[in-house]
Amino acid sequence: MTTDVQEGIVEMKSISPHAAFRMIGIALDFAKQRGVKKMMVGVMGMERFLLASASCGGVTLNNELAMRNKLETVLYTQRSTHIQRAYMQEKGINPANYGEAIKTLFSGGLVVYADPNCTQIVGAIAASGGSGSEDAWCCFQAVYNVGLYTDEIDSIDD
Repeated sequence: MTTDVQEGIVEMKSISPHAAFRMIGIALDFAKQRGVKKMMVGVMGMERFLLASASCGGVTLNNELAMRNKLETVLYTQRSTHIQRAYMQEKGINPANYGEAIKTLFSGGLVVYADPNCTQIVGAIAASGGSGSEDAWCCFQAVYNVGLYTDEIDSIDD
């Protein structure tokens, strides 16, 4: 979300680097508690720069690429990956209709909001390495525990 500051200048709300680092730590701690052997987690702000990322276990380049693809898909669609997948299935939309914008529809990429009404998007968090639901739940714990918001994840299926 942007707000006008003065003529020709806008101010953008985004996840802070401090919150991004906290989110990464929370997600990885939750993954370890749940017995997830490996995980790569990343956070992007609205500027579409990777603010923070870290991993545990034996992640591979594929995990990093999947995590980044989830982040990019979330920021482009402004929906969590599982919500976008369900929307497209319900409407019968082919992912190819989005060109290169839809990088992946695997679960584990969550949109992050500043407000409980989920109207002010401030970035995205994504994980890769566990199942789709494990990735999503680790991200959900991170978002929730830093006082930010996301859409529902109870409907996630692997």
